[in-house]
Amino acid sequence: NIPSGYYLLLSCFIFIALISFTRKFLLQGANQGFIKWIYGFNPIFLFLYFTLTIIALVFPLFITQHDHYYNVFTKRLGRIAYGFTNLIILIMLQEPLSIFNGMISYLEFIPLHKWLSRGIFGISILHGILFILKWYRDPEVSLWEKMVVKKANFIGFVIFIEFCFMSIISMKPLRHKSYKFFYFSHQLINLSFIILIPFHARPRVTFPFLIINIFLMVIYCLNKTWKGHRISISDKIETFENQFYIVTLHSTEL
Repeated sequence: NIPSGYYLLLSCFIFIALISFTRKFLLQGANQGFIKWIYGFNPIFLFLYFTLTIIALVFPLFITQHDHYYNVFTKRLGRIAYGFTNLIILIMLQEPLSIFNGMISYLEFIPLHKWLSRGIFGISILHGILFILKWYRDPEVSLWEKMVVKKANFIGFVIFIEFCFMSIISMKPLRHKSYKFFYFSHQLINLSFIILIPFHARPRVTFPFLIINIFLMVIYCLNKTWKGHRISISDKIETFENQFYIVTLHSTEL
């Protein structure tokens, strides 16, 4: 499972290089076919990238005779979920400290951020369910001992509960009912995932994943403080239950 993590990291670098190259050296009007999909973040291109990446990392387990196939497969799902956090933090970075300066606005990454986050949540929850089912069905082990008493597994169980909770409050009706609660829960749960997984994962993911995540999070905080300033709202159009506002901003404020 250790090499699979590096393969995933390499695929993220290739993905970033590909979209950066198309934006920097190719004109939108001249793009055709698949290149145009890459340039415009076509959902089909994004779906193909993530689907093929996951299949490439998981499929070999189906054609190898491994005594611990179930464990290796389930652990690899967890490693894939954490491996994608490097990419998701990277695309959240705004100017001035972003590798995409002048090429791609962070606003263009919002659909990618949304679906990549859902993918990480889904894979992580599946990872937890498969291990819980394995321990529950094995008469030779104690589910309580495996899931709660063992410290590393308990950390994973806490994150599993957090992700299940986050999946519920992310539903549109609940999210709209209290967006502030959703937002702060989202931030805290994501932070706990990034920080706690290195204490849960075996083999460890401290290097390179946690190191890269910490570095990117420092840049993210610097951007927030560096660019933090008041903005003027040119027009407030409508309000919803005193929580949501449809406003008009000048393009220079984005």
